[in-house]
Amino acid sequence: ERAGLYATDKEQLKEGEYINLSLSALGRVVGALATGKAKHVPYRDSALTWLLKDAITGSNARVCMVAAIHPAHGAESASTLRYAHSYSSMQSSSGTRVPDLTAEARELKRRVDNLRNIFQKAMEGDEYGIAWTMESLSGTVQPTKTARDLVERHPYLTWTQAHQTKWATRGQRRDRSFIGRARTYVDVPEPRGANEPPDGRLTAEALAVAMRGVPDGEPLERCVEVVFESRHGRPPVVLWYPEDALEEVLPPKNLLDAKANLQRAEEELSRKKAELKAAQEFVSQEKKEWHTRQL
Repeated sequence: ERAGLYATDKEQLKEGEYINLSLSALGRVVGALATGKAKHVPYRDSALTWLLKDAITGSNARVCMVAAIHPAHGAESASTLRYAHSYSSMQSSSGTRVPDLTAEARELKRRVDNLRNIFQKAMEGDEYGIAWTMESLSGTVQPTKTARDLVERHPYLTWTQAHQTKWATRGQRRDRSFIGRARTYVDVPEPRGANEPPDGRLTAEALAVAMRGVPDGEPLERCVEVVFESRHGRPPVVLWYPEDALEEVLPPKNLLDAKANLQRAEEELSRKKAELKAAQEFVSQEKKEWHTRQL
């Protein structure tokens, strides 16, 4: 409404002001929907746009717009055509789908960030104050109660003082040096070098003798290389065990739950981003087709 041309009294001037405010709000809503990239659609900026939300988007209504222009009013006609262009580029389904998906993806991103913080905090220390890593969440082991007997019965392995130390402290979770991470599984371990510390493997000569003494076809437990972290910056301790001489050490339940929740949220966010990308591509294609039809 152009007050200088059409308003004849104060009431009409006030009425034109309200009309312009509502039309401006409507234009912002249409513009946000038409771009398909708006983070927020300002439906609540006016009572008009809020009440006509379904009609504007066409989600629960069939929308038809009539744009009136006149050659004598070039500026107004150009503005009307620009507005009609924006409105026509909206799709009844995708016009609101893109901003809705954008909002959903943004909310999921906040949720993922929050769950990641919870997960990282749980990784910093369990009920024993022991920190966990992504690698240690699986494959963390400790010797069983019968580990010594099983190691001594295995033809390719031998019990050492380091084995005794880890076995004597099993179940004590004062730090990560009391639990290990299974790194390698083999049927026959490589022989221990002469300059290597005792780690449960046999020397080349002893291994050759042991292999000759094993009957053909006799099943043996696989040998597992286990790495135990050391304290005070010392090198890790590497020991070898039969597979059945080890038992898995599970992370705390709250850590496993935090990991599962984070994985589910990340998968959901990935799916939502894929939906958003597809919707944006659809809107872009529709706009290209509209321009083609105009030409």
